[in-house]
Amino acid sequence: MRRISSLAMTVKRRNHLWRLHPPPPSKEASSSINQSKTTKVSNSKFNFNLNDNVYIRPKSTKEFGISGRIVDITSSVSSGSTTTSAKDGNGIKKRRLEDIRVSIQQSQNGNIKVGVRPSRLFPIYESKETLIIITPDTTNYRQLATSHLRVSDKVLEIGCSTGECTALVLRRLMLLYNNNNLKQEQKNDVQNGSICAFDIGSDMVEQASSRVHSEFNALQQHSHQAADLQMPTYTDMVQFYKIDALLDPKRAYTLATTNTINSNPSKAAPDVILIDIGGNRELKGVVQMIEWVQSAFCQNDDNSVRVIVVKSESLAEELTKSPKEEDEKKIEADSSTVQQQLVMDNGIINQGQEWFTTLLSSFSTNTTASTATNHHQRCAPTYNHPLKAPLVLSPKDDTAICRFHNYDIDGCKNGTRCPYDHQYCHWCREIGHTALNCHHFK
Repeated sequence: MRRISSLAMTVKRRNHLWRLHPPPPSKEASSSINQSKTTKVSNSKFNFNLNDNVYIRPKSTKEFGISGRIVDITSSVSSGSTTTSAKDGNGIKKRRLEDIRVSIQQSQNGNIKVGVRPSRLFPIYESKETLIIITPDTTNYRQLATSHLRVSDKVLEIGCSTGECTALVLRRLMLLYNNNNLKQEQKNDVQNGSICAFDIGSDMVEQASSRVHSEFNALQQHSHQAADLQMPTYTDMVQFYKIDALLDPKRAYTLATTNTINSNPSKAAPDVILIDIGGNRELKGVVQMIEWVQSAFCQNDDNSVRVIVVKSESLAEELTKSPKEEDEKKIEADSSTVQQQLVMDNGIINQGQEWFTTLLSSFSTNTTASTATNHHQRCAPTYNHPLKAPLVLSPKDDTAICRFHNYDIDGCKNGTRCPYDHQYCHWCREIGHTALNCHHFK
């Protein structure tokens, strides 16, 4: 508890801009993408203005993915200006007109790409402060991770799982590096980006390493076919480690800040940090991980993290939940107080660091209260699917405790063929029973 309180006070020294992505739904954002304005445009999810920084979502994995600034919004009257939407009940694809086109000045080379459909635009958030983006789902998490990368970024991924997001980040970094190297004037001036990936399960680290190594080999072969480029090695770009940053913060910090490119070790903080320790993991674990990231990497204004992306359903729900009944009574009793909206229409969280510090302090208070409460009075968690439960490792070894065995009324269908632990309870980590039959439940 003392450690949490001191760190909560320490991280106030560094300014942070907190965002929720996607922003709360508004009438304008949910309206049709056909608009007559020339200074503003919307797709089905986001609003954009002239001079906004955006990312053009690639249509396939072979495309580069362009980032840049909106410099023009024009009307289009072409009859072929259509985009595919959802299928109807008969399985026939419907077409939706997009009578607006956008011109993007590319950040890579300054060239202007015209005729971009608004439906392909994804926002790039800019801030002079450390930007912390919270998102509840995998799709947006991966879009944020790839769209906000720069060519030389050092990325720390906490919770790489089987490496799906890691592979996307690697692809983006390699494409950025190739694109810069193809320009002769920058051929020897650009350093490649790198990824340091953590996970607490040895099996996850093995799967992720295999998945990402295959992706690297495929991308490297394609690069050599496209041009005679000098590509970095796999170990220069990607390192995987089995580690829990909360249990071993000193070693985690050392691994995350050590740069071994070109066999010349040096220390440097990550530019981008991705946190996905189970998007539905208990709120306390996510908050503690953000606290460690802030205290470890966000203290030096000259060498601090640029972007932190957090995937957490529970944290997003905390931001959007309605006020408690007692809070509403306080607001009504003090009508002279102007209440600020916590999450603004553009997704910015009002006084985000203060909100986070208060949330962090609440866990310290709850921990104190819980120590006086009997362990047997804890209430059972509710999960609508076994995989919604957080990953828990067996006390015996590093094997994950089987969630289907613990939370599915029919048990684990794989039986003895299941590679996960069936001996220990997922809830209390005691041997001999499952979470559904745990005697510690109320």
